[in-house]
Amino acid sequence: MSLTELLRPLPGDIAVDRPLPSLEGYSDEGGALVETLGSIDRIYPIASNADGIALAFTSSDPDDNPEIALPEPVVDPSGDGFGGGEGRTERTSADETRIPAGIRYYDIDRDYQVGMQRAGGRATPGRNRLIEFPGAMRASSARLLADGAAERARWAQDRLAYRIAEIDPELKPGQVVSVPGKSGKWRIEAWEWRENGVELELLRLPHRKGVEATTEGGRSLPQLDLLASPTLLEAFELPWDGTGASNQPQVFAAASSVTSGWRGAALYALIGSRLIPIGNTGSRRSVIGTLETAISAARTVLIDRHTQVIVQLVSDDLSLDSGSIEELADGRNRALLGGEIIQFAKAQDLGSGRWQLSTLLRGRGATEHAAHAGHAAGSNFVLLDDHPVLLDSDTLGAATQIAAIGLAETEPVADAIEGRGTTLQPLSPVRANVTTLPGGSMTLRWTRRARGVWTWESTVETPLVEQAELYEVGIGDPDTPSLTWEVSSPGLEISAATAAQLLIDHAGSSVWVRQIGTHARSIPLFLTTIA
Repeated sequence: MSLTELLRPLPGDIAVDRPLPSLEGYSDEGGALVETLGSIDRIYPIASNADGIALAFTSSDPDDNPEIALPEPVVDPSGDGFGGGEGRTERTSADETRIPAGIRYYDIDRDYQVGMQRAGGRATPGRNRLIEFPGAMRASSARLLADGAAERARWAQDRLAYRIAEIDPELKPGQVVSVPGKSGKWRIEAWEWRENGVELELLRLPHRKGVEATTEGGRSLPQLDLLASPTLLEAFELPWDGTGASNQPQVFAAASSVTSGWRGAALYALIGSRLIPIGNTGSRRSVIGTLETAISAARTVLIDRHTQVIVQLVSDDLSLDSGSIEELADGRNRALLGGEIIQFAKAQDLGSGRWQLSTLLRGRGATEHAAHAGHAAGSNFVLLDDHPVLLDSDTLGAATQIAAIGLAETEPVADAIEGRGTTLQPLSPVRANVTTLPGGSMTLRWTRRARGVWTWESTVETPLVEQAELYEVGIGDPDTPSLTWEVSSPGLEISAATAAQLLIDHAGSSVWVRQIGTHARSIPLFLTTIA
């Protein structure tokens, strides 16, 4: 890095004889060139001279300038002139706040992170004044320059008013001189010709140069340069878990990727070909994968200690954790497998992103119908921790697909919302009971459930979140029933005459019941077969 490069924008002839040793780069953010030169001058002192043929820039370091001895000062008997009666007056201040305590710079050895070197290698008490220098260098060079800047600022607090009678063309501002009877070197800061002599303002210069000291820039902890990878998206709706409003769909987007270079994606509701912004995924990857081997149907009222679920996660650096039965009771290790919510107590790493899950709870959150159906290989797996993003139902509207666009996408990544309508669907009744009395009449009984209750935290009935308690009892196909009844309590009495007629008209047909909720009907519960 050279001063010539920085001065290139200046027009006309310019002579530059000021090297910038150890400076390997400079961050020039624009602005006035004089401000840039002022920044460099604090670290690399510059002398400029415009009285010759061309503007000249040189070093103001004493060792790089010829030294001229001043004559004896001119005495002014009146004592009123410049320099006092003796022809010279010295002013010394001791303002430590004007002495820089160190410099900030860009450390080459630390991947150009901002580094700091203190003058003298140690911190001083109180508030310190640091030089913000946008140059790139190494720690040892920065330490040497910090020492030099502090040394110059300290000695520059000595100033001398000096009067001479001779008119010497060499004695001009910027010239380094020696003063009779005073040690060290001085630089002429200003001059003025008067009737009784030439008045000079002198600035004390450091009498010794700094010595390069051993120092360190500190440790560098650069982040890995990871390539952005494509977004993998799973969209799904879950049964209401009791949080938030009971009449708002709980739709989630679980986004992930095969590498940790993925830094999130923007989310959209996909309606036709329109993309409506609905938020973003954040930078944390969801734990998603696929079921490696099919699993059969299972009962949902017992801890399953026999079934082993093997899932293949999308990345080797994603992981699953084991948990105790007590932790499962508190809701830990929930996962969506196909349309079923499961919980697992044991997670064993098989390597290469494969995990074996065992000690299972199946059909959680009223998804027992999916557990009864089983799952084919390739079914989606999503860990239901705090990584999937809950989407705003008002913004989402009636959209049935979600799209994501990340840094690596050239086209939106879309996924249909699995289980759309699940949140608002009432839970199917349980515990079917059919009693045939001696006279031929029948009594149908069942137990209702309520949305939002994933655990039974007390021994009382769970509150109903629908506007009214209402059930539909039907015969035949639930989609096209042959006969239906609506009742407002969990039971139905069928007289002997009606039972006899049903046997004639609907022998072999199924009898079922489902709850009628505010927004939808539940999945039917099989009660009995007419026989």
